[in-house]
Amino acid sequence: GQMLQIMYGDEYIWPTANLEAFAELPYPTSDKQIIMEQASNILEAPRLLGSYMMEREVSNAFNDVVVNGESIRSRIDEVVKIVDRETKRKLEEFGYIDSDGNVIKEYEVPSVEKVQEILNK
Repeated sequence: GQMLQIMYGDEYIWPTANLEAFAELPYPTSDKQIIMEQASNILEAPRLLGSYMMEREVSNAFNDVVVNGESIRSRIDEVVKIVDRETKRKLEEFGYIDSDGNVIKEYEVPSVEKVQEILNK
């Protein structure tokens, strides 16, 4: 990351997600303080069964629409079907629904507090 900045200038700043490493980067102290303050407010969206498929397919759809000129409406319709199918497959795989789609047990969306509670046990 620093090599890009050295070669091409400050427009190519490439920060790291590692906050300890970020604190050591050669950025203006005032900028680092603001960014570090904001970092304390960041929360990741909860991971759900099959959510990786949503990320992958939205990215694929974006490329198909922007690069390949596909119709956004039809591509998003495809994404919904693919993600729904994968989510149902995962719910069945982990015993939340049966093969007919009947609920066996409720799926609890993990909250930050719940994850912290599990990690602290």
